[in-house]
Amino acid sequence: MRSMTTEGMTRRQFHARLLGGAAAVVVGGRRRIASAATKLTSVAAMVAEAEVSWERETARRWNQGHPDTPWEPEDVGWEAIFEKVLAYEKAGTPADLGYGWTGFTADWHRMGIIEPPEDFLGKAWKDRFADHITSRGGDVIGGKLWCVPIQDAFYGLVCRRDWLREAGVEPYGIRTWDLLVDAMGKVARARRNKPFGLPLGNARNAGEKTEWFFRGNGLNNLADFDPAKRANYVEVLETLQRLRPYMPDDAFSQDYTGHRQAFATGVAGFISIGDYYFGEVYPTAKDLMVREHVVIVPYPGGSKGPGPFTSFDLNSYFLMKSSKNKEKAVQLVEFLTRRENLLRWSLGHPPVKGWTVDEAVKTRQYGEAERWWLEDVLALASKVPVLAAVGMVAKNEVQQVYYEHLLKVLDKKMTPADAYDAMKPKITALTKAAGG
Repeated sequence: MRSMTTEGMTRRQFHARLLGGAAAVVVGGRRRIASAATKLTSVAAMVAEAEVSWERETARRWNQGHPDTPWEPEDVGWEAIFEKVLAYEKAGTPADLGYGWTGFTADWHRMGIIEPPEDFLGKAWKDRFADHITSRGGDVIGGKLWCVPIQDAFYGLVCRRDWLREAGVEPYGIRTWDLLVDAMGKVARARRNKPFGLPLGNARNAGEKTEWFFRGNGLNNLADFDPAKRANYVEVLETLQRLRPYMPDDAFSQDYTGHRQAFATGVAGFISIGDYYFGEVYPTAKDLMVREHVVIVPYPGGSKGPGPFTSFDLNSYFLMKSSKNKEKAVQLVEFLTRRENLLRWSLGHPPVKGWTVDEAVKTRQYGEAERWWLEDVLALASKVPVLAAVGMVAKNEVQQVYYEHLLKVLDKKMTPADAYDAMKPKITALTKAAGG
């Protein structure tokens, strides 16, 4: 059974049906009333306690108000979500809503498997979100927002403030890559450890968690092989090689969850992560996640970059083009992105316009305990440029090539310049073949 989509229907007609809650569908060229058994499906990457509880509670409230169209969410880990969504597409059983982050949008747009919700919900819906979300970044393609924003996040280095204090390092003084290397060296000597948390156990995590180096040195991402910026790219690899002495050996077997836990358990003292980190680890590290011990600072810049900066990207649902229940799926999108629902989401910060810390702590899961963190997040974004994440096509394949060469650079089996020259034709070919 397939819901009527916008094919052969004006937007005004679609809105009338959407707002009126009509349940007519087209089957074999005839209209009939939709069965009460219609179910909405989603596949997402809800892992942290805060996001799992949000999805369960939001599904409960949706189902209470829509007993004829219950929503049945499915969750997998971040390492599997990209492939899981595509597997359902390939099998001809697409979820009504997929899930991912800004790094997925360019690929899924190229594949033609997602649709922009604003085509169904109009400008008023789009205007719910902060201007930087709707005007730039990897989720905006052709002037349209191709995702269903649930979480906004500003990124930086989350550091052990107490470790830096012990080593005589001012956190906000880490403004360049040279100063970053120096700071890690001082902490390593003071703590007798290797403090740089970096998940190098798989290509996706390694690519995502070193992406900021490229953005911080005048490049779009790790697939940016502009010949005029060869030196920029080589400098990134050189800097990662310089930081290798401060990467623990178990980093090479870590995934995203492992590196997150390394900081929470006192193994790592520097990790690159978004401001969603508080909500991810607070339940198990309440004593750690206080201003006395932890600080989020801007990323330091490379010699060819903008200087210290932060960046943003989104965690989002996606409206799948092949959804068999499009009208109801669009209604669910509208419901999920109501201000009151987005303010309850307790990772990162709300993607809505004009939110305040006072407003957020009243509804978020960890309440006043998160106030200091949200205040620091807003201060972070007010002091340095906020750069947008730029998506890339053939993401999995590109990251795999990069990963293989990055490991060789870190092991000093290949020079940064040689790695660049080896990667360039491979990644350029992958990007071109994918229409990039």
